[in-house]
Amino acid sequence: MKRHAWCAAIAVILLGAVIGQASAQYRIVSGSARPFMYNNQVYVPVRSTCTYVGADMAWDPYNSSASIVYQGRHMTLVVGTRSAYNGDNLVNLGGPVIIVRDQLYAPRDAFDSYLRVPSRWDQRRHRAQFQGQRGWGYYDVDPRTPTYAVGTFAVYGYGSNNYSSQFTLGGVAYLPLRNVADLIGAAVLIDLLSNRAVVTYGGVQTVLYIGSRQCYYGDRAYSLGGA
Repeated sequence: MKRHAWCAAIAVILLGAVIGQASAQYRIVSGSARPFMYNNQVYVPVRSTCTYVGADMAWDPYNSSASIVYQGRHMTLVVGTRSAYNGDNLVNLGGPVIIVRDQLYAPRDAFDSYLRVPSRWDQRRHRAQFQGQRGWGYYDVDPRTPTYAVGTFAVYGYGSNNYSSQFTLGGVAYLPLRNVADLIGAAVLIDLLSNRAVVTYGGVQTVLYIGSRQCYYGDRAYSLGGA
């Protein structure tokens, strides 16, 4: 009987040690960047997440994009669009990649679903968790979308009323700019002060002015046929 009791005690101690290790958590250092929710998606700071999970990140200021390599898998995130390149395949992240207060943010799915970084979501504590070399690390996620982030989404053409459809006017077919940009993986910046939209694709900018039949592709002007 004593032997059985002793064995049971040892088993309990070992089980406790295993559970303790499994639940060990490290707060991921992200400076002033704090993850948040937007349209039921968790947005995490890209650079600090890459650092924690051991992924390489390279920023391309010319194309406003970030290239991430994790265990041989490659992804390119483009600022201002929800399209990303997973290897050679264009995929939809469900929400746009944005820059807020000099920090690059992307939906957690970029790491979880496509780069296949071990990740989990703790709904009760609002924690986004990633597995790195130290073990499981976490972010405390703001359940709301910060006001400054809402403004950034609007600048990139995303918002609660972003449900456009195509139409024809004066024999000219009009397509929703945001939808087309997402389809091809282009970045769109809406400049409300200048009444224009700047589309960046393949390193070249196209400038469209509201109410104008002309656009600028690089440094050359072209006629669109319609305003």
